[in-house]
Amino acid sequence: MNGEMKCGLEREGAWPTARDGALAVPPKKRQVTYWARKVSAYSGAGCPLFVQPQRSELTMPAFLWIRPRRASSVKSERRATLMGIRMQQLHTGYQYTMARCGSLDQTTICSSDNRFETDQGDLCCDRSDVHTFEGVKSLQQVYDAVLFSVSNLEISVSERLGHITVRDEYEEEEGVVYNSRVITTNEHGVTTESSAVIFTHLFADGDPAFGGEPCAVMASSCVEEDELYPYLSMERVRRDSTTAAVFTVSKHNPTASEAGGAMTGEESSLVDVTMRRTGLMKLHRPAFPISDTALREVQDGVTSWSAIMLKIIREMVKTQAQKAHPLYTRICLTKDWEERRATLMAIRMEKLHNAYHFTMARCGSLDQSARRSDNRFETDEGHIDLDRCDIQVFEGVKSLQQVFDAVMFYMTNMEITISERLGHVAVRDDYVIEEGVVYNSRVIITNNDGITAESNAVGFPHVFAEGDPAFGGEPCAILSVDCIDEDELHPYVPSERLRRDASTAVVLTVSKHNPQSKHGNQTGNVGPAAETSGNGKESELVDVTMRRAGYMRLHRPEFPISDGELQDLHDGIAGWGKIMLKTVREILYL
Repeated sequence: MNGEMKCGLEREGAWPTARDGALAVPPKKRQVTYWARKVSAYSGAGCPLFVQPQRSELTMPAFLWIRPRRASSVKSERRATLMGIRMQQLHTGYQYTMARCGSLDQTTICSSDNRFETDQGDLCCDRSDVHTFEGVKSLQQVYDAVLFSVSNLEISVSERLGHITVRDEYEEEEGVVYNSRVITTNEHGVTTESSAVIFTHLFADGDPAFGGEPCAVMASSCVEEDELYPYLSMERVRRDSTTAAVFTVSKHNPTASEAGGAMTGEESSLVDVTMRRTGLMKLHRPAFPISDTALREVQDGVTSWSAIMLKIIREMVKTQAQKAHPLYTRICLTKDWEERRATLMAIRMEKLHNAYHFTMARCGSLDQSARRSDNRFETDEGHIDLDRCDIQVFEGVKSLQQVFDAVMFYMTNMEITISERLGHVAVRDDYVIEEGVVYNSRVIITNNDGITAESNAVGFPHVFAEGDPAFGGEPCAILSVDCIDEDELHPYVPSERLRRDASTAVVLTVSKHNPQSKHGNQTGNVGPAAETSGNGKESELVDVTMRRAGYMRLHRPEFPISDGELQDLHDGIAGWGKIMLKTVREILYL
């Protein structure tokens, strides 16, 4: 095979050629042709999606259309052809993408999307965008997410678009170059096909030819002709996509809420990764009859795959970031009780250690007078997240043990308290793994709207009455609670119940009682023993500070529910923290 290359801008007179950065012939006004006529019925007057290509689009560098003219049926020749152009593709992809995206603002999600129709009736989309993934572990983490999205594209397209998608992958060099074909059929029975070669590389230590700093590059080119797998233009709509993505890394710039609290060592090592993408996609004019409705859906899907890729990366990075939270540990329980016990006992000390150090650091900047930080937000996937920390001081109590017992009373009687105070029907199943050491509990709650939520959690309590060097060296008590990811005995039922995950921690510390301070418990009350002055008992009282930190997620429902019902349910569950505090106060002071 001679590895012949051809520039698509010059073939079949698709566009005028460019020399020395100028157009060989002036662009002529576009006619409303095949795609525009088909789609105009849906867009009203005219078709704003189809515009005359601008100068920058006509002078696109050759890399975006350079590709193997013919992919041989001999495997060794196919590999040699692709390996021969690999570094050229990566280098040109890097240079062009950095230049093309240079004018876009990297502080927000910005994009440029220009669609137009060629004289031959092909629909083209020239697109570039910039996205920043903030607070991730590393460039490698995002790069792995990119490779995952590319290697599982057919699954994602099937799940998210409802299209029947088949993917054939032929690795020419594992982790370096591979060729893939994707055939997808939409709900109207229209089939599209694409054949592409993807070149990837992670420059972990930087490379002078690629900016000199750590970066990752992915360059994708469509295959023009393939002797093994020829295009079937009379049966399928051909989809060409020639794109490049560049990933660069910078020091993490914390948000205002992050900067307001103390950062752990793990948080301080986070980075921001910026993804720049650019490319040209072409949907060839169908060579067979197709209805307007079916054609419109095919046209709308021109850029949908890139949107799916972005969503997958964000989901993976967010999920990994959530799962990297110091209070979270992935926990999977089998049906065997001995295995369940062994799994939980093995992580117990780690959970207590992480709970203590993260909570003390997270609450370190808060004033110890019933202050809190409460941040709520909705993810791109529709989950409702709550990140919260607070400090409460219980003044004039008998002991650290007294407050710890009150906290544990609430935890072991949660369903009763919630039912009484919120009027919800709550059912709790408790499974003591090791008395006073580890316990597993499930709570299923139904609110007044008939919406049911479920949670499955494991708790690790402990009192360090004499102190421990690994936990500050002073007396303290810790309760670490984490969600169960998978449970063979009690699987989640997302089709009927909303799933609630929580990774939280409570740390209790003790100090000498200050009778002059009246602000800590917000009521001016002190423990029962202090009500009678001069009996000698008041001097034995202590102040116990409770620090709480955690992360809660209410998963997106997989069944019909109104926005109002969802908000009511979220407000009720978010109020569990207040119910806990009120219960503890009543036990201590009433």
